[in-house]
Amino acid sequence: MKKLFLTISLVFTLTNTHSQQKDKQKSHLNISGQYVHGIIMPHHSHIAYMIKDYSRGAELTITKKTDGSKRWHELYGYPEIGINLYFTGTGNSDVYGYITSAAAYASFNIFYTKYYNLRTNTSIGLAFASKKWNITSNKENLAIGTTVNAYLMFGIYNSFRITKKTDIVAGIQFRHASNGKTKSPNSGLNFVTTSIGVKHMFGDYNRYNSSSDRYNFSKNEYSFILAAGLKNPHRWIDKKSLITTLETNYLRQINEKELWGGGTDIFYDSSITTEQEDKRVKKEFDKTISIGIHATYELCMGKVRFSFQQGIYVFDKYKEKGLLYNRLAIKYPVNKYLITKIALKSHYAKADYIEWGIGYRFN
Repeated sequence: MKKLFLTISLVFTLTNTHSQQKDKQKSHLNISGQYVHGIIMPHHSHIAYMIKDYSRGAELTITKKTDGSKRWHELYGYPEIGINLYFTGTGNSDVYGYITSAAAYASFNIFYTKYYNLRTNTSIGLAFASKKWNITSNKENLAIGTTVNAYLMFGIYNSFRITKKTDIVAGIQFRHASNGKTKSPNSGLNFVTTSIGVKHMFGDYNRYNSSSDRYNFSKNEYSFILAAGLKNPHRWIDKKSLITTLETNYLRQINEKELWGGGTDIFYDSSITTEQEDKRVKKEFDKTISIGIHATYELCMGKVRFSFQQGIYVFDKYKEKGLLYNRLAIKYPVNKYLITKIALKSHYAKADYIEWGIGYRFN
């Protein structure tokens, strides 16, 4: 699970990967095409009722194997990075239509021999839905409320060498498409898929460079982050509500890759006031405020950090969100003191909202 968000490093590093030193050996390209067959997980009763068939689709992946010119290449076992394109049916084209995704992609080695390779593969990007919820023409579609959605994929695949540069590949994946509650309805679509296809290498094998870089780090780090996001609480309420968070963190860096720590959160959620107005009940401001504490684990890939938080509410009079909350975040430092982040906050794997933040850190 901790490798899931490593894929997004492409957003920050792909440009730099193409502008290396002059004596760097060029990496080869891998291109694979696969047929994808799967099922839609019925995580809501309304989705179980609507699904009538399997999902069937196709996938194209173009990758470049990292060459060691960056320190993180070596730290993460020289992963393959690139782009992934995916097109699939949804088991009910009349209601859910078709999904097309374009995503950043990364693949990490687990086990390798001359003729066999076992790897993990992950993607994060955008999914485009051909049909979405509409109050008059498609009110049965409670899974997708927007045309543009976030797309996540995590899988394991096997690669069998049949020629010097060609492999047969087969794998199993979990895929998810939703909009992070920016607009309701937003149950999302979850796919469990299998795939089979061919992978071919163009060019010569990599000659790994050895990076002389070593990441310098301070063992203790403190930070304050102010974040905000927008949320559409219900499909019948045509209004986006503001949510703000004040987050504090203490992190202890234990090596070049990993940090552990924890902190506190103070949340203000105006969507609760919006719901109170819609239900015509008494407005209670204290229900819009909640306080939590969280444990944090972070992975570093150069300057980019991938943060995983598990939190628990210690003050929450609203109580309808449950006791626990989670965050998956990407952090990127502007300079020594200023840090930015984007995160998805959720409750029990149900997306709450996407937050954008900026903060101050010190040692």
